This record gives sequence, structure tokens and C-alpha cells, in this order.
Amino acid sequence: MSLGNSSEPSQDVDRTVGPGEICLCLHQNSTKSLVTERETIWAFSGAKDVSEDLQKQAEALLCPRSTLTPLRACRESLGLVTVEAEVVEVSAVKKVVVARDTVPLLNIAIKQEETKVPVCLWREAALTDIAIGTRVQISHLRGSDSAYGFRLQSTISTKIEVRTSTAVRVVGAMGVVDVEGTPGLLQLLLEDDSTLYIREEKWGPIEAAMKTPPITVRITVVGDSIDLIAIEE
Repeated sequence: MSLGNSSEPSQDVDRTVGPGEICLCLHQNSTKSLVTERETIWAFSGAKDVSEDLQKQAEALLCPRSTLTPLRACRESLGLVTVEAEVVEVSAVKKVVVARDTVPLLNIAIKQEETKVPVCLWREAALTDIAIGTRVQISHLRGSDSAYGFRLQSTISTKIEVRTSTAVRVVGAMGVVDVEGTPGLLQLLLEDDSTLYIREEKWGPIEAAMKTPPITVRITVVGDSIDLIAIEE
């Protein structure tokens, strides 16, 4: 085993060194980035036999368990949770200073049945393209209480999967209402009392042609939002 500040490549560890960080190939399909400082000391050794128990402990640290949990039960959960819900609010990505580093933060709100919970997505998770009305599955979230109430926070292991489904339907459209806090987004009421999200510019031509509701339209739905809409002749 050798000790030192050297960043010279070692034959014993597969790693790529760049300014301010070192990436260790921990196993064949995964790398983790560790931020280093001037005082950081690295220890390297040759190949070692690892017991099955120790390997399981390492996997638990690198890939912690995250249980699929109903949104209403997240507050009582003690561990990491995975949730699947509809996105009902999306803020603009902002930059926040954390421990002298500037990191991106995206605040969203998700809803499942009657339960609505704010979610703070940090770093890489904040760069995910998320739109209101889509269904998402977000893993490895940790609950926290603050002066603003309960919320879920992303962790380094968080993964986000956007559940998109496309369908073409012919429906009766009754009218729209504004979505509070999101200019340009409307909620369209359909004849069967269900609702879908639609952008104001897409609804404008339909509203101009509608004399009395309902008006029959053909819509292409992605998730819970209308992508295309046209009057059905």
C-alpha cells in the first residue's frame, strides 16, 4: 500500500483524474465522482479478495434501497422513498450556494390523489426536463420538515423517469380555467368532467370557433397535457 498526494495513474485502480476531482471505477458499470482538495491523501493497494458480506455493505452504500411509497405516507417513512405522481407545479431552475459551491435547484410539486407535496431537485436532478401534467417516478428521495412544511429532497442516488403515454381522442370541450402560478397554462374541462392541461396559444383558435359548449375536438394527449388539438368536423 502506498500513501501520498500523487495523482499519477496506478495500475491497481482504474481511474481518470481531472482538475478538482478523481473518478474511481468501483465496478464495471458504475463510477462515482469524489471531490478532492489540496490536502487530500490517497491510499492505493493491489487487488484484494472481498467477502460477500462486505460486497453487500458496499452495494448498500452505493445503491441504497428506495421503497415505492404512496405520497400520503412519505412523511412517516424513515428511509429513502420512490414516488410516482403527477407534476402540478414547476419553477425555474435557480442557482444556490451550498458549501461554497454553486449548484442548480429545481422546485416542483407533485400530486397523487388528494396529496400534494413539494419536491426539491438538486444538482443533476435539477437539469431534468419536466413539464406540468406529466407523470414522473422519482427515486431515492428523503423527507424533511422546515418552516415551510414537509417536502421531499433529492439525493445523490435520485433517478427521474418521465412516464409519457400518447393517445388520440375525440372529446367534447367545455371551456378552460387558468392554472394558478403558471402564466400561459390552462386547464381544459371536458364533457365527461375530466380535465387536461393545454397551452393558451393552442386553445385560442378553438375558443374563437366555439359558439356554445361543448365543442367537439380531436386531441393528442401526452401524459396529462394536450399536445395537438383540432376541431372535429
